[in-house]
Amino acid sequence: MDRPKAIPRTLSDSEKGMTMKSWALACVGLMCWSAAASAATVDLTDEVFAVVTPSGQPNQPEALAETSDGVTFTFVALNNQVGANRMFPSSDGLRIGGGGGSTIEFSLMSDTDVTLDSFSSTAPSASLTTTVFDILSGGNAISSGNATDGTADQAFDNGPITMTAGTAYGFTITNASALTSGHLTAFEFTVTAAPVPLPGAGLAMLAGLGGLTTVAAKRRRDA
Repeated sequence: MDRPKAIPRTLSDSEKGMTMKSWALACVGLMCWSAAASAATVDLTDEVFAVVTPSGQPNQPEALAETSDGVTFTFVALNNQVGANRMFPSSDGLRIGGGGGSTIEFSLMSDTDVTLDSFSSTAPSASLTTTVFDILSGGNAISSGNATDGTADQAFDNGPITMTAGTAYGFTITNASALTSGHLTAFEFTVTAAPVPLPGAGLAMLAGLGGLTTVAAKRRRDA
């Protein structure tokens, strides 16, 4: 004797509402696991920095560290127009270019994976030449012809600079001279955080999946 075929039952309005709500809760829980990006600025004019390596010159360390939004950037002087290797921090920013014996080559390293989105600078006086610099990674130029012409939030040549934590990136002045000068006043950067569940994300997912299970069980009973 053939077994009667089960006739599919249409969900009631209340069950449809429960199903949609359950899917919504589950989706909310999943979205809470997505990575979050945050934009920040490291201010090079605040004169709030840690001396990593002194140079022997007052207020001109060979290496210094600036921290912003939980990210520490380390600047290390590699070459100067005159005298010992040293950075020139001040309320005007980091002086680069060679004028006044300033830095003509330095490295920059972060302790977190970040993207440098843009930079800000101040232009030199009319009697001096604007500083132009390249950025290198592994000895290869990844951005060229960047000028400290006084523009705020200026884009890097060839786009944003992706920095890997613990990797030193070289900044080289391409027109260094005793009459070249400029100040880097800020770097605008973005940090991409690792996916971490927000409080309640797990509960939202369980609640959503639990609701779907309840609907499925009710349909089996009524079939």
